[in-house]
Amino acid sequence: VPDGEVEIAEESFMVSAAAVMNDLGQFAGISVAYTNITELRRATRKLQETEQRTAYALENAGQWIWDLNIPANQVWRSPQYRILLGLDPNAAEKPSVGWDILHPDDRAHTLQAFDDALSGKNPLFEAIYRVKRPDGGDTWILSRGKIVEYDANGAPLRLLAIYNPGGPETGLRDLPDYREVPPGETPGWARS
Repeated sequence: VPDGEVEIAEESFMVSAAAVMNDLGQFAGISVAYTNITELRRATRKLQETEQRTAYALENAGQWIWDLNIPANQVWRSPQYRILLGLDPNAAEKPSVGWDILHPDDRAHTLQAFDDALSGKNPLFEAIYRVKRPDGGDTWILSRGKIVEYDANGAPLRLLAIYNPGGPETGLRDLPDYREVPPGETPGWARS
């Protein structure tokens, strides 16, 4: 008998039933088990609401979250990044390598900021860099995050961060060190 769910007096139960056979292999009855899943249902609804709020907030702020698995160098990006960079939001996701969207001219200083966060030299990762859009243009990014998970030996496992695309609506161009950087020139904030 397939499992099912039942609502009784504002509580949710998972119901499982199975035939019980006697020693001769004959049907002897039915065993029915009820498992109260009310708290699981509430937690699931709360998680869905939180995820929806987060998606709305990111979309309205023009931001996206990224989560880097440091040992595997694999990154997950929230769906908002596809829209904000002009990518097809319905395209199939493929595994992403960490730092694969960096503009080549900004790679060195961005990876240095990452290394500084890994080593503990800086408690946070913060970098301003460009990413290529499908139309060939660049989008400036202000990315901030921190190491959020370590292994038993203290080695960093995960970096969680947020991208803030650097258009006029984000205020990035209002930062004291911001200026348009001609191609091939290293930004001043990236020089040691």
